[in-house]
Parts: sequence; C-alpha cells; structure tokens
Amino acid sequence: MLTYEQLKGGEGDLIHYRPERFAAKDLFQQGVPDVSVGGHPLVLQDLSVGGLGVLDHCRAEEGQDWAQRIGERLPVRLSVRGEVIHASMAEVRRCEVSAGRSTIGLRLVDRHLEMAALVEKYWESTLRGELAYQTAPDLHLVAPDYRRLVADTQALLRYTQRTLARMEEKIGTDGPGQQQVTGRMLAFCEEQIVPRWRELWLEANAMLWPVMDDPARLRATKKFTEEVLTPELIGGPIWHRGYDKPFGYPGDFLLMKQIYDNQWEGVGAYNKICHRLGVYIGEFVANRMLMMKDEIADSVFDKNGEDTTHITSLGSGPAQEVQAYLDALSLPGSTCFTLIDQDRRALDLAHTESRRRVLQHGGRARVDCVWTSFMQLLRPGAFLEQMPAQDLIYSVGLIDYLTDRRTGQLIERLYKHLAPGGRLVLGNVKRSSEASLWPLEFIADWSLIYRSEEDMTRLAATIPQARQEVFSDETNCVVVMRLTKPAA
Repeated sequence: MLTYEQLKGGEGDLIHYRPERFAAKDLFQQGVPDVSVGGHPLVLQDLSVGGLGVLDHCRAEEGQDWAQRIGERLPVRLSVRGEVIHASMAEVRRCEVSAGRSTIGLRLVDRHLEMAALVEKYWESTLRGELAYQTAPDLHLVAPDYRRLVADTQALLRYTQRTLARMEEKIGTDGPGQQQVTGRMLAFCEEQIVPRWRELWLEANAMLWPVMDDPARLRATKKFTEEVLTPELIGGPIWHRGYDKPFGYPGDFLLMKQIYDNQWEGVGAYNKICHRLGVYIGEFVANRMLMMKDEIADSVFDKNGEDTTHITSLGSGPAQEVQAYLDALSLPGSTCFTLIDQDRRALDLAHTESRRRVLQHGGRARVDCVWTSFMQLLRPGAFLEQMPAQDLIYSVGLIDYLTDRRTGQLIERLYKHLAPGGRLVLGNVKRSSEASLWPLEFIADWSLIYRSEEDMTRLAATIPQARQEVFSDETNCVVVMRLTKPAA
C-alpha cells in the first residue's frame, strides 16, 4: 500500500487530463461505423467521451477545405448499415493534411458519447443488418452474372480447402519427410488453382470496370464481395494485412515485403495457398521494382563515372530496388540516394537494409532517409528545395492514391528539381483487363486510382518542354511515364 506522499500524478503535458481515446477499429470489431460530418461521408479514426477523430481521403477534385472550417459547428452522425447509433452537433477544432488526406478533430458540443451504450447499439445494429442482409434493398444492384462468378470462386476455394484438409490429415504433421511431402502438395495445388484463379480474376475485371462509374452499384458490389468472398481468403497473411490495414493505410511496406519474399506464409496448407494467390496478384509490384532498378542503373551509367549521380525515391517504402542495385559487386560510379517516405518504420527498414550494402562499396554509395509527407513536399521552402538538382526522381505507388490535380502539382514540383538531362519516372496502376481491380478493390477493400496511358500523358501536359515517354510494363498492370529534361 502506498502513502499519499508516494502517490504520483502526471508530469509535463500529462498534467492536463484528457479522456481516454479509443481506436475505432479496436472498439468496433465487425467494421467501423459510417460517419458523416455536415452531410459529408468521412472515415472514423478514433473517439472519446467528448470528441471524434475523422479522416477525409480528399479523393474528389472538389474536396472540402476543412482548415477553413475550424470553429464551425456541424451535425455528426454515426450509423451502421444506415441505422443511426449517435447524432449530435460538433465543432471542428483542428485539421492536419498529410499525403493527400485530412485528419479532422471534432469536439462534441451538445451530447457526449457513452462508450458502453454506443458499443451496445453498434452490436444491435450490426446483428439486425446481418440478419436482414439477404433482403437488403441494394442487393439487386449486384449483377446476376457477377453473383455467379463469386459463387464459382467461393466453390473453387472451398473445394481446395476441403481437399487440402484431407491431405493434411493423411500426411500428418510429424514424421520424416513430412515437410517435403507438404511442399510438393502445395506446389501441385498452386499449379492447378492459379490458372482458374486468373480466369475468374480477368472475367471479374470485365464485369467491374463499368461498375466503377456507378457509385450505388459500386457500394453494393463491394459489400456483396466482402460479405461472401473476403472471409474465404482472409486467413492468408497477405490478404489479412491488405484488408485489415494495421498501419492505418493500404499497401504498407510489410505487405510489399511479403510480395518480394514470395514465401509460403500462413497457418495450415489452405491459408498458405490463399497467401500465394495474393502474392501472385502482386507480381506487378516485383516487376516495377526491377524496372526502377534498371532506371537507377541507366542514370548512373549516363554519368560515365565523372560525377555523383543524385537519385530520389518518393514514397520509397523499403526501397527494394535500391537494395537490389547495391547488391552489385561493384558500382560504375558514385551515387547518392535520397529516400523519402511518410512512414518512419519503412525508412527504418530501408536504412537497416542499405547500411551493410553501402559499407561494402567503400564510399561510392550513400543513402539518406527523409521522413516527411507528400503534402509537406508541396509547400514553399520544403526539403526538395534544399537538395542539389537530381539526375533521377522516381515514384511508383504514390500517385495511385492522388487526384489528377494533386498529381499535376507534384509533377511540376518534382520536374523543377531535375538536373539538365535528368529524368522523372512515375508509375501508376493501369486501367486494363489485367489490372488488380477485382482482388484489390473488391476483395481487399484497397482503393486505387487506375489510369490509362492517355491519362498519364494528360497529367504532364503543363510541361511541354520535357521529352515524354509513356509505356506499360510486362504484366500490363502498371503504366509508366518518363519525363526527360532537356540537356543544358
């Protein structure tokens, strides 16, 4: 037992009491409630007795300028499947913009949140929604042909699951040679299932591109797919990570690492197969990494060993292409890499992986990591303006999430920082028959902006002096634009 003299309170900023905040995904485990603020649909991040944290992805060309609405009072609604579980007025207290999305802090002004009662309402609404799903008014918006395709996919996965379970039972988990037998069984299963999986994938894409332009059909079709098909695959680690988004954003660097590693991950044979199906979808990620490795090599070669080649990767993640380039036994010239990312954990991994490689080249390579956001780069006096002119600036994966307007601003800013003869290379998921649309958007709830070659060409229309090349990768899942600055 402590005496009163031994009891401690908060220190520093902690002396100012704040009610406990709860992450929405932890509090609402069957899916975060829908939230609207002033009639605008947003994403619930966290909540406390007196306030909410919400996210606006700013995907629309005419998005809300929440910074200009600080101090304004707006109606707030939390709902589950259209059923309101909380309604009140809230004041916009703060707004932070990062990577093209706004994080907004709201203070409730006329009602507080009773967490226990709110969670109870949430579960009641969820149960009612689950029981009423088959008679939901929007289910008719899901095309019958698509429903049949989802049923065929579910049947394929369930048959695979039952077959593998029987084989595992016969093989057992112990004994000499068991691991080799299981490995052969999985390899054979993968060989058989991947062609049919790809047929379903391409067939689904053909049905879904028209749906992308119809918001009501899109919502209904996504909901149907996530209810029926996502649970069949979620045991695969890569699907679980892609759908759950544990770092708060899709496609984090650890998911990218799962694709690069290309291993049999998961508990049990069926989950391992599901994981490999997800890795197969990500083939374009590994392919574009190799493309960027070649871009790096070409930029260094062009310098002919005379000067240091300056290269910047924006949205670098673990910078696997840099690691692959530095794996060479020797380098043809001195190279300085600048890796920029908004996730410090990704930079930690990039720094750790590159350090050994840099040391083995005896000063001919340098890797600097910069922890900053895309929006910070667009501000006057940003870090880019303090760097020397770059021979190569590239980004593959960032503009997949940016509107045309934001991407155009980024292109103009990055192009200014190229040295004469330097190149700006941007990769984007391609709007094509082979795109990752069905597995990512509809099964994993991973939204991207798909662009065609014509779309990419249009994005650089404000830089007519650049030599422009637009082309697709071998998988036809990625479209790449290369802008070369005229030599001095």
